[in-house]
Amino acid sequence: MARKPRSWLVGHAHHVLSRGNQRRRVFHTPDDYAAFLAIMREAKNRHPIRLLGYCLMPNHLHFVLMSREPWELSRWMHLVLTTHVARYRKVHQSVGHIWQGRFKSFPIEDGHILLVLRYVEANPVRAGLTRSAGAWLWSSHRERLGIAGRQLADPLPIKLPADWADYVDRPLKEATLSAVRQAAQKEKRVEGLSP
Repeated sequence: MARKPRSWLVGHAHHVLSRGNQRRRVFHTPDDYAAFLAIMREAKNRHPIRLLGYCLMPNHLHFVLMSREPWELSRWMHLVLTTHVARYRKVHQSVGHIWQGRFKSFPIEDGHILLVLRYVEANPVRAGLTRSAGAWLWSSHRERLGIAGRQLADPLPIKLPADWADYVDRPLKEATLSAVRQAAQKEKRVEGLSP
């Protein structure tokens, strides 16, 4: 069966995610996370995408990306994911699939960028890995708060609320969580929700 073609909307943000094969870990050590951030930086140098947000989790990752051309996001993701696979196999003496199929993506309505960024950056809190999103080292959230020693994320096309740190740490409504998760599974837009 042929693959469904990607439907990138140029100039729109996209929520992109990839999960470890059989939900297995894709990051085991701080060095794995740091190496992946370096891969992301190199990919940005080679393929001019806008990285609006990201969160690396032990067994999956989330990006909020924008591009000027429809193929740039796919090329960027291909470079990032395949480079990680090569490094992972070498460092962890591994064979076989690392990622669970193709990455997923869906366009974000302009009015929902804050909602999706909040969803992405709050992922470690919802997963019980940390009490505050600002404590998670492997996310764009720390960059926004000015406490990360790196700057991978690009400027946002929208203004963040003044209380962004508290806003991200507050739980999302169950209906909102469900809508974002369902959109990601079906690779379609999040519709009809307020942040």
